[in-house]
Amino acid sequence: MTTSTENVLFVWAVTGRVASDGVVVHAYCFMSNHVHIVMTDVHGKRPEFCRWLFEFTAKCLNAHWGRWENLWASEPPSVVRLADADAQLEKAVYTLTNPDELKLTFAA
Repeated sequence: MTTSTENVLFVWAVTGRVASDGVVVHAYCFMSNHVHIVMTDVHGKRPEFCRWLFEFTAKCLNAHWGRWENLWASEPPSVVRLADADAQLEKAVYTLTNPDELKLTFAA
């Protein structure tokens, strides 16, 4: 489960970087052990965006937690091409509802 500090870091990182890399983020979900991002790669810079996002968040979160180990897996991220609007909508709904389906949200 991510804390508000971790969520603020991810939101800041994603929103602060999208303009420079020319990606359009449609939906995202940051969980304690992985990230879902539904985006359009307008200028072909997804690899740079992902590299920077994972490097930056790892450095910040490791500093926040007083750690120095690897934070993210060393394998490349799983990238799924969403061929049409229906596939994009389906993945966005999955991304936004995934924590609730996994019972990772709290009832108010």
